[in-house]
Amino acid sequence: MTSWLYQEKELVTVDDFPQGTVAFIYKITRIQDGKFYIGKKSLYSTRTKALTKKELSEQTDKRKSKKKKVTFESDWQTYYGSDIVLKEDVKTLGKEAFKREILFFCTNKKQATYQEVRFQILNNCLESDNCYNGQVLGKFWRKDV
Repeated sequence: MTSWLYQEKELVTVDDFPQGTVAFIYKITRIQDGKFYIGKKSLYSTRTKALTKKELSEQTDKRKSKKKKVTFESDWQTYYGSDIVLKEDVKTLGKEAFKREILFFCTNKKQATYQEVRFQILNNCLESDNCYNGQVLGKFWRKDV
C-alpha cells in the first residue's frame, strides 16, 4: 500500500482533499507488527524567489521588493515521515510494508501543530515502545517520560 488513505479511500491528488485543507495529520504503520509514527504534513510549500529582470523592469514603484513569494505543492504524495529510523525501515522493507493513513485535515498551520501534538499524546507515542516518535514538539522526549 503506497497511497494515502482517509477512511479507506485513496487520496491521489490535492483535489481529493476537502476544500481549504492546507495540511494533514497522518499515521504511518508498519503492517507486520503495528509499529507506527504520527506526524503532520503541509500540502503546500512557500519559498521566496528573486524577481526576474523582466519582472523588475515591469514594476512601477522602484521601491518595491526584489523578491516574491511562490507557493507550490509539497512532496506529500511520496512522503514517509521525518523520523530517521522510520525512513530506514521504509528503505529496507519497502513502501508496500507500510500503511499511510490521514487522521485529520487542517485548515491552517497552527491547527496542524496542535492536532499533531494532540494525536501523539492520545496515542501514547512517548510511552509506547511500538511507536517511532521519540519526541513531541521537540520539548518532550521518550527518555524523560
